[in-house]
Amino acid sequence: MLRSRRQLAILVGAVLLSSPAIAGEAARRTIAVHGSAELRAAPDILRLVVVFRAEGPAVEALRRDVDNRARRFTDSLDRFGIDSKHYSALQPTVEPQYVWDKKRKLTGFIYRRQVQIELNKIDHYGDLIDQALKLGAEMSGAPVMDFSDREALEVRALEAAVVAARAKAQRLAAAAGASLGPVQEIVETSATPVPRPMMMATRMAETADVAVEHVGEQTIRRTVQVRFALR
Repeated sequence: MLRSRRQLAILVGAVLLSSPAIAGEAARRTIAVHGSAELRAAPDILRLVVVFRAEGPAVEALRRDVDNRARRFTDSLDRFGIDSKHYSALQPTVEPQYVWDKKRKLTGFIYRRQVQIELNKIDHYGDLIDQALKLGAEMSGAPVMDFSDREALEVRALEAAVVAARAKAQRLAAAAGASLGPVQEIVETSATPVPRPMMMATRMAETADVAVEHVGEQTIRRTVQVRFALR
């Protein structure tokens, strides 16, 4: 009886010692490939930031002037199909101005208020800029074109990238005399997408005549790494 127990213990120990080798062999029988896919679509929204500013010695007078012009501008946005969900007037900033004459001397202030806008009707861009210009506004940076359904487009591109990865893995496995097993791992390796700015000057006075009727298409590219088991 004691001998039988010893034999059983030796057998169990042998199985346990061999398990890592078996697991390692199974783990080596995998194939990892990259797959990528591209979709092309025309942007349908435009994001821009309009800035109202004034400079002078009295902050309160500057505030009344800037806030009045910014309010008149936002009150007009419904004419361009922009409701309150698609714009926001940010908190104002006050920047002291100094000169040096043996010591620092305060000469006045710059008061600014920004309005962030998402324009869903791109063909209204020119009229929107004209309205802002009439109220003495400037633009902060270049407008950015984007997709209202960006997330859905990216998901479609990811699905196509996985299909491309499987096709590549099947060809490689067949060339090696094997076949694909189940998916072991999927990792997205795409670069973070960045909406494309429009190539134009930053001051509105230089962009009032720019039309955005033909914005062309942009590319959405997604990449994945997929690991398959091999049979």
